[in-house]
Amino acid sequence: MRIAIIGKNTINGLLEERLNKKGLDAILLDDIDCIGKIDGEAGNFTITTIENNQLNSLSATHIIITEKPSAVPFPGVDDFMPVLSLSELAGQCRDEDNRNTGKDSLERYSGNKLPVVFLLDYPGESEAYNTCYALTRAIELVRRKREVFFLFKFMRTAGSAGKSLEGLYSEVRNSGVTFIRYDDVSVKYDTGRDAFKVEVLHEIGAAFIEAGLLVWASPLVPGEKLDKVFRLLRLKLDDEGFPNGERYFLYPALTSRRGVYFINTKALPGGDWELDGCVNFTIASISDDMAELENGMEDFAAAARDGFEPGYGLYYAQVDGEKCAFCYTCYRVCTHQAMYPDDENSMMKCLKNACYGCGICVSVCPANAVRLVKANVEKAGRQDGADESAGENTGECIGVSIDERTGGRDTAGGSARKKALKIICCENSGEIAVRKLLKHFRSIEDITGEIEVEPVSCGGRINPGMLISQLEDFENVLVLTCIDKACKHFEGNKRAKLHVARARKLLHDLGIDEEKIGYAQLSHAMPHAAEEQINTLIGSRLAK
Repeated sequence: MRIAIIGKNTINGLLEERLNKKGLDAILLDDIDCIGKIDGEAGNFTITTIENNQLNSLSATHIIITEKPSAVPFPGVDDFMPVLSLSELAGQCRDEDNRNTGKDSLERYSGNKLPVVFLLDYPGESEAYNTCYALTRAIELVRRKREVFFLFKFMRTAGSAGKSLEGLYSEVRNSGVTFIRYDDVSVKYDTGRDAFKVEVLHEIGAAFIEAGLLVWASPLVPGEKLDKVFRLLRLKLDDEGFPNGERYFLYPALTSRRGVYFINTKALPGGDWELDGCVNFTIASISDDMAELENGMEDFAAAARDGFEPGYGLYYAQVDGEKCAFCYTCYRVCTHQAMYPDDENSMMKCLKNACYGCGICVSVCPANAVRLVKANVEKAGRQDGADESAGENTGECIGVSIDERTGGRDTAGGSARKKALKIICCENSGEIAVRKLLKHFRSIEDITGEIEVEPVSCGGRINPGMLISQLEDFENVLVLTCIDKACKHFEGNKRAKLHVARARKLLHDLGIDEEKIGYAQLSHAMPHAAEEQINTLIGSRLAK
């Protein structure tokens, strides 16, 4: 099995070496410009390259993106000026050639004994990796008898558990580096002196520094090459254009697409130490993923016995070709890139190894052509919500939609008394919070007599019809989803919020109290927030 390493980075040699130790082959594609297309899923990616006007296809089980982010260039800089970016100094692996290159960059200006100025010009808190690296190099320069000034607006001091930036910051300060927190800074180059004139405005006045070398650290951006790779893979990106910078559950190298990893130095507080850990994590994750792909559901059976349920593999979307309108709606909304056009049959198909079973595609399909099915995991035992009657090899059908269940109705003898509340909640957040809360009520009989909890794989699984149909059996409906940037399917909470708004508008248009449907975002650790929402809807009907 081969692992594709995409991008130009000095860490590629280290990655290849450690992959080989694991018995894995690596193929290096350092020229991103030659990549034309990337298709497939975890275990079976196809990368199409264009070289000498010829198309070549390469297969890979997993993809690791290592191309370095780009630094915003220092304004008005020419090649002859004594300016270095941190990326020019960065030695991101233990390769001796790379270390020598970093030292030569500084030696180029060794004849100039004027101070060195580090300028961390970030509009917000400085980036973790660059901050760590800049502090480390500042100490190096002080030890080489250079006067160093460290200018910043908002400098990060919190780091990872293993390597605190606060400790490094203290060490640098004690070494003799001068730190100045500025409000504004002006930098001009004096060609006659071959030096920069730096004017720093701060809260108690101004400072003027003549610098022989300016080390510039600015926000990192993906750049054209990374943008291209992210676009080809259709990765879900954060506000800064990266696939894993703002989502804690993707740390340190996961992306929205199974089998695709991005080693993002921008998000690593521990510098080279944490980068090494990131490489180890990536290789270990690939090894585990390969075991699941090779052994199939036997690994899921073992995981279930250990009380752990994998995030993918147990459920996947299935498309009914006779109903599919081939409208590409599911293709556009799938955040894990699991839906793919089957042009031969004019329908969409689901790549099982890419699907996380979130159900967003089910809720938005205009033709009702998509349903969630459960893979055959007999060894793992029956899971909640599974339909045991299905016995074909295509998988077992789980509840297609919430409104198909009878809920609290007495289907044999007419309508029963409505329960007080139906709570439809994300299994990763709302369900856990509600279960914690309900433990404190008088008895399980009181709870089940008034409240019914319905966990869903993701808030994006919900649609307005599901919510309104619940009012036939319940007086109120409460939807609880993840807080922003905590949804493991990226958009599920936002889609749930929109569907709740649509359902409430429909109720209003029908002359029904729209307040019967409530909505809140919370985490698994917020049972009291869930209690507030329940009290808002049903008051004091439940006693503790």
